[in-house]
Amino acid sequence: MPEQDLAAARTYLAGEGLVTVDREPGNTPAVITLTHEGVRRLEAEEEETA
Repeated sequence: MPEQDLAAARTYLAGEGLVTVDREPGNTPAVITLTHEGVRRLEAEEEETA
């Protein structure tokens, strides 16, 4: 996946409160973590498709 697409997805998900982004020096994304709300949304979608 192109870096530009990854950056857009990361920005969108963080803006929705579904992930947090920890950065290294130089503002480089290092770790992306699913938030509690992100887990809840994922579980809800899994239940809908089951």
